[in-house]
Amino acid sequence: MKKAVRKEDPIMLIAAGVVALGVGGWVISSALSFSDEVDEYKLPDVTAKIGGQTPEQVMVEQTVDATKKIAGSVSFDSWKNYEAAGRPRGFMVSTPLVLKKDGGESVIVDLDKNDPLLRPPMTNEYLMKYRLEKEYENVGNLDPDGDHFTNEEEFLFGKAMGTSFDPTDPESHPPYYYKLVFDRMLNDPYPIMFSSIGANDWQLKHPDRTNRRTGQWNEYLNQDGLKKKIPSNKRKEEAGRFSLDSVEQGATPTAIVVDHSRPEGHPKRTQRIPDRETVDFGDVSGLFGFVASPDQPVKLELLQNSGDLPELLSGYTLRLVKVTDGVATVEIKEKATGKLITMEYPKGAALKPQQN
Repeated sequence: MKKAVRKEDPIMLIAAGVVALGVGGWVISSALSFSDEVDEYKLPDVTAKIGGQTPEQVMVEQTVDATKKIAGSVSFDSWKNYEAAGRPRGFMVSTPLVLKKDGGESVIVDLDKNDPLLRPPMTNEYLMKYRLEKEYENVGNLDPDGDHFTNEEEFLFGKAMGTSFDPTDPESHPPYYYKLVFDRMLNDPYPIMFSSIGANDWQLKHPDRTNRRTGQWNEYLNQDGLKKKIPSNKRKEEAGRFSLDSVEQGATPTAIVVDHSRPEGHPKRTQRIPDRETVDFGDVSGLFGFVASPDQPVKLELLQNSGDLPELLSGYTLRLVKVTDGVATVEIKEKATGKLITMEYPKGAALKPQQN
């Protein structure tokens, strides 16, 4: 049985078609109109250089210009980048502000700038770069990496040396000889007495007053004994330490005695001893404290290379050159490179880097 067709169906179909055509036309017309408006802001072709600029530079400039035109009323001046601590601060980046008590007043400190300083003498940039605990007033005295240098010392020594040390890295720090402190001079006496017995007979004697008779010795010499090394009974390792080089005859015979344990140029290597007198061949040393082992200070003898040193100074040899006016001059040699450094240590004071 065929379904009956209502008279109104063709009319509805025709009406629907008319509406569809109308909507489609409106959409096309609106699209064409929008395209005409946007054409005004289209970016031109940047395949060729304009005014010596690269296509990328031209594109950036034209993009900014087009965006400003479209945005219209938006003020882009407030969106500009501002320089802070030597780097641009984007408009979407928050400003790190802290409140600092300065006397009786509160001061707002912008940590992206170095004025004012939150924890002087360290710069705000330094605090931020290494993420130091800036909320603590004593942050400069802290040593987060345990290398025996405080945050402030690493900052100041780095500044003085024209470099930068990382206070959070135990391998990044100034040389450890900066931790030496000159305490005082020590004298370990070793007296030798010369006596003329006859024209060609002499006596050298060590009257050990420190160890009583345990280190005491006597040697009788004649012409055959000149320049012969004299065994020392004080210690076996000191056997052959001294020799009678010559004797100057005169109203007062004078012995020229050589201490072979001393290097050439040492002030006590060669000594003149008048008849019946005593000269001290003992050690004169500078006593130095060291941060890693305050109970085991470093002792440096004049013009002698250091012996045992703390582990942190194992890469160096140290030599005490002179002590004048309470200042000890030390020659430091870097074993790996042979580089020589001369340091001056004021008595009783830790070294401080010069601040500009």
